[in-house]
Parts: sequence; structure tokens; C-alpha cells
Amino acid sequence: MSTATFQSSDTISYARARLFLGISTVGLLVVASTGLLLFDVPNRLLPDGSTPLAASAGWVVAVVAVWATLLGSFDLLGGYVLPTRYGRSRQSVGGWLAGWFQGVLVQGAAVAASLLLLLSVGRAFGDGAVVATVFVLQCVLVGLQRPLAQLVGGMRSSRQPGSESTTFGNRDSGFTGGVVGWPGAERIVLPETWRSELDRPLVDLEVRRRELAIASGGRTTALFLAVLWNTLGVAAVVALPGFAVDSVAGLVEVVLAFGLFQFVGLLLLPALSRTATFAVDRGVVSDGTSRDDLERLVRRLDELQDGEPSRTKSLESVFHPVPCVERRLAALDADGGGSAVTWNVARTALYLSWACGGPLSRAVHCNVGRPELWVLLPY
Repeated sequence: MSTATFQSSDTISYARARLFLGISTVGLLVVASTGLLLFDVPNRLLPDGSTPLAASAGWVVAVVAVWATLLGSFDLLGGYVLPTRYGRSRQSVGGWLAGWFQGVLVQGAAVAASLLLLLSVGRAFGDGAVVATVFVLQCVLVGLQRPLAQLVGGMRSSRQPGSESTTFGNRDSGFTGGVVGWPGAERIVLPETWRSELDRPLVDLEVRRRELAIASGGRTTALFLAVLWNTLGVAAVVALPGFAVDSVAGLVEVVLAFGLFQFVGLLLLPALSRTATFAVDRGVVSDGTSRDDLERLVRRLDELQDGEPSRTKSLESVFHPVPCVERRLAALDADGGGSAVTWNVARTALYLSWACGGPLSRAVHCNVGRPELWVLLPY
């Protein structure tokens, strides 16, 4: 689908409409989590530690289902209404619903399984073991990122001709692929639509950017930092008086409080991701890439995503881990500084947060309502 179809008579841009939707979705979850904790709702409505584990499993699945249902209307807006209104998708509502339902089922199953494991471990061994389990589960999610991305997004894979890269058969123009796999066994994933949307030299350039992020250690370090951030968040929550993963009610309290910690991450971690993007851009230019080619690439990718080549610094500093085109090009002329070691850390942390419930993992403006982007968020 050509970006020539990306048009609308609306006075508000597609990018800004998505941002407002993301702010609303995240805001609702943060306010709801705060209210539920302040009024002690989990302990009033959910089973305590006397409930057998088998019975507790049904309650955990029900809680995950309520979370998915709460996000449903926002998903409809972000996945179908806005892309259709702005000419960025020609998918029928039935087609979108089928893909969304598959994504919700797969993600919901993964989150519910993680929470059930945490509850079992918490009951048997205590909160210290829960924190260790969250760490291990995130490592497992790193290894499962490729198959989960395919299952959640309903995307088939194929080998990129003449390349070691893998392509996923995406429908969403905002899908950018990414880097998957354990450190030392990474594989670059590209969108299948790039074969028609991007000139081959631009695709090769983006592959070089990702290869640089891997070779520099940026992807490995960012994985470690994302895992560490989420693990510390859970550790901080269970260390608070009255918080313990010993019942369904206690588990839900920890997840809600972790969601508030996750919100802090949405404000702090994007700065690290932006710094790494600048460093990777400068790195490929230093290695001989034409600045004009890099400019063509970043402009084209911006068109395929939200189409916002410039934005205020204050807006970007709060909401956007990927710098705008204008700022990326300006950074090429700036003095060095910064490195690629925090490459994509902000959005990696969102995916890995599935290990501890991840209340905000699919609520941010870039992926609300877009199952193809729930595992491999755009960058």
C-alpha cells in the first residue's frame, strides 16, 4: 500500500490522533490502577490465600480477560477506526477483529501463564523467588520473541532473498520488524511490505543499522537493562508493606502497582532509546553510508509509520523513544556523545513486561489496537 493513500481531511494529524489515544489509554489504566489500590478493591473482590491454587487459576484468567476487555474499545479505535479514517489501512472490520482476537488470545495466554507461575512460586517460596522468576521469565520471552510475534500478529515468515534477514508478512504499515533471539544468535526481522515500499538500497541500509546495533553491544545491553528495569520494579513493589504474591488478590495488587512503576519507565526510558538512535545513525554514516541515503531512509520510514517528521522537543522528550526525522538529521551534525548501548530499551521493556502482567504493554500510542506491533514494537 503506497503512502500516497495516507491522507485525510481531518485538521488533526494521524500522528497526533494516535498520541492522544495513547495518552488516554495509558491514563485510564494508571488512574484505574491507582483507584483500585487506594480503595483496596483487589482484597475486597478477589480470593485470598486460603483459595486452592486450582481455583485461583480461574480467577487469574478472569482478571486477564477483564484487562483485555477494558482495552477493547481503545484497540478498536487504534487498530481499525483511526487507520481507516486516515487512509492507512483498507482492512475490513471483520478482518481486523479476527486478527485482534487471535492477538488477544495469544498474549492473554502468555500473560496468564506467567501470572499463574508467579502465584505458584510466591505461595511456595515467597516473594524473593517471585522476583527471581520474573527475571527468568523475561529471559524466556527474549528467546520466544520471534514465534510470539508471528502468533500474536498472525504473520508468516520467509527468508529475505539474498540476505540472512527474515521477513514477516505484515499488513500494518507501521510494523518495522526488529532484532530477535538470544545475544550471539540474533536474527534481523524485516516487514515483507518493504519489498515494495522501499528501494532495496534503503532496506540494506536499515539492515546495516541493526547490524551495528548488534555488533556494538547495544542490543545486548539494552536487553539487560530492560530485564533489570522490570525486575527491579517487581522487587520494589513486593518490598512495600502489605504487598505479597500469596493470593490472587495479592498478585493483582502487585501487578497494579507494577503498572504504576511501568508508567515511570514510559517517562524515563525513551531518552535512552533516543540517544542510541542518534549513535547508530552517526555510526553508519561514519562507516561510509551516504548522509543523503540515511535521510531518505528515515523520511520514508516516518511516512510509513505516523508521518510526523518534526515535533517539539518537549513533546518528544515525554512521549517518543524514536526521535523525529528533523532531530535525527540535526544530530548528525552535532558532536559525538552518547552510544548505542541503550538501543530500543524503552519499547523492549514493554514487551518483556509480559512476565509480570505488563498492564501498559499494549496501551502506548504506537501499538494500541495493532497486534502486529505488540511483540515487536516499532523503532
